[in-house]
Amino acid sequence: MGPPQLNLDVSGVRPDVLRQIGKKVLDAKAKHRWLEACARYRGFVDSPGVLRLAILLFKFYNPELGFAFPSRRTLSERLGSPPASVSRWLRPLKSCGAVKVVKAKDVPVEVREATRRTSKRANYYQLDFDWAETVLEGKIEIDWDAEMLDRE
Repeated sequence: MGPPQLNLDVSGVRPDVLRQIGKKVLDAKAKHRWLEACARYRGFVDSPGVLRLAILLFKFYNPELGFAFPSRRTLSERLGSPPASVSRWLRPLKSCGAVKVVKAKDVPVEVREATRRTSKRANYYQLDFDWAETVLEGKIEIDWDAEMLDRE
């Protein structure tokens, strides 16, 4: 027996509202698949700091704006580690393509206004959902031990 079917009458709902709801559902799924890919990516297996940072960026990610935008100080405080460690853990996330760091000056004005971040040196973090799909499709090596744990 499969999962229960959800039958909703959406005949009175405006199409633009339905599109917004659909986009949010897709964004949430993509965000969770990104975190799953980080957990399985072989390059992160031996680095709990990198995985902890990935989890925090996942938590801070705002799908409506398309960015996570915590300060390095916030990341450092939440992780209980010095800012230098945050920078060290961010390098592998950037180098493999899981995260793209965008400087505030390169972020659309409406995003900067919505986040109320005034520093020109601020970083915004984009989670690369295409990278995640590539990892999960097996085109990038994953940690098979994590795969087996999921099946037990």
